[in-house]
Amino acid sequence: MRVYVNLEDLFNEVETFLATHPQQVFRIGTGELTDSLTLDHITQYSRQLVPFFAHQTNAILELKTKTTNIDNLLDLPHRGRTMVSWSLNPNRLIETEEKKAPALEERLAAARKCQEAGYLLGFHFDPLIYYDGWESDYHDVVEQIFDMVNPDGIGWISLGALRYPAHVDEIIRRRHPESCIVLGELIPGKDGKLRYFRPIREEMFRQMISWIHALAPQVTVYLCMESPEVWQKVYPDPPIASCPLSKILDRAVFPRAR
Repeated sequence: MRVYVNLEDLFNEVETFLATHPQQVFRIGTGELTDSLTLDHITQYSRQLVPFFAHQTNAILELKTKTTNIDNLLDLPHRGRTMVSWSLNPNRLIETEEKKAPALEERLAAARKCQEAGYLLGFHFDPLIYYDGWESDYHDVVEQIFDMVNPDGIGWISLGALRYPAHVDEIIRRRHPESCIVLGELIPGKDGKLRYFRPIREEMFRQMISWIHALAPQVTVYLCMESPEVWQKVYPDPPIASCPLSKILDRAVFPRAR
C-alpha cells in the first residue's frame, strides 16, 4: 500500500484550480479505489482535509468509507463542505464478502454521529448484488437507514449493480474461491465489464428507489454507470431527461453548505 504525504502540494494544486474556475462548483470524491478513512487514525489526513475544504467556496469533499473510523471528524470545523458517505450492504453480504468490515448497524451508528456533528451524509449501494432473498435483505437495510438518521441530512443515495472488468473474474475466483458474487449470471456489457442482465438491474433499481422514496421522497437517488435507456426504464420521468446528472448532484449538496 502506498500513502502519499505531500498534502501541501495537493492543497496548492486544488486551491489554484478552484481559484481559476470561480463560477463553477466541484464535488471532489475520494474512496473510489480504496477506503477514505481506513487509515485515518494513522495518517490524520481528515484533520487537514476537512478544514481545508471548509474554506473553499466552490467545492465539497466527499469521504467514502465502510468503517467506523470517524473520531477525527467529529470536532472539525467543516462548514458543511465535507460529506461523509457509507458503502452499505446487507449483513449477510458483509459477513461473507466484506470480511473484517464493520457490521451494518455499526456503520449506521457512525453515520448518525457524523450527522449529529453537522455533516451531510451519503449512502452508496454499489455494488448491489442479486441473490435469492435480496429483496428482503436490501429492504431491511433501507428501513434501518431511516431508523438511524434524518433523511433531511442525506445528500444522495447511489445505486450501482455489480459490475467489473472481465479479467477480474478469474482474480476473484483465485483469491476468494468462497465468494458467491461470481456465481451470478453475468454477461459482457458495452463497456466490456461483466454485468447482470439489464432486466435484473432494472428490477433491482426500481425496487430500491420505491423503498427509499416511500420513506424519504425528498432524497436524491441516482444510478451509477448506467445508460439513459436504463434510467428511462427505471424512472417514469427520468430526472436526467431535463437536467444533467452533475447538476442534479450539485443541487443536492451545495445549497446546504455554510
